[in-house]
Amino acid sequence: QGGQRRLAAAVGLDQRLELVGFGPDRGFDPAGCYRVDPDTIGQILGCGDFRVGKQLRIHGVHYIGVDIVPAVIERNRRLFADSQTEFRRLDILLDPLPSADLCLVRQVLQHLSNAEIATVLSRLRSYPQVLITEHHPAPSKVVAANIDRPHGAHTRVIDGSGVFLDQPPFCQPVKLVLESPLEHPLAVPGEAIRTFSLIR
Repeated sequence: QGGQRRLAAAVGLDQRLELVGFGPDRGFDPAGCYRVDPDTIGQILGCGDFRVGKQLRIHGVHYIGVDIVPAVIERNRRLFADSQTEFRRLDILLDPLPSADLCLVRQVLQHLSNAEIATVLSRLRSYPQVLITEHHPAPSKVVAANIDRPHGAHTRVIDGSGVFLDQPPFCQPVKLVLESPLEHPLAVPGEAIRTFSLIR
């Protein structure tokens, strides 16, 4: 307790920024979601423009933001890099990934094929704690879980699908950490952003 720092799950802050003030008054306390020792190394795979990640920076916690787009990494280095925050251009399918105590994977898997998702999940086993955030369609619009699609910018939501880690072909033991409806859905109301913890 005494020497520990609190670190919010990426999705908690994601909801607060993209939706409508998601916080303790709505049943979730981002500050109390995870406790991390001051010398913890946290990693965000798919850091993007760091709009969410920058809200997670806590004194004493070292952050490594990873993305595949060189221009994104260069911009983030210019705007946000400091002694506690670094950015690396890496392909999470092929390149060696940095060691970390907590790995946050924020809306990355939805852009990959099922075979690529399986590869990433296998690579994530080396991390003590993993939180994965994904966008799911409205229940009334789900055609099937985990419809395969090529790697690319689009997601499965438009196909009436999503990345459901606990269902075939992945069948991963997961625990739902947070679920929030999207205020501005991609297709129809009822879509949600969900964060899962991988269970060891």
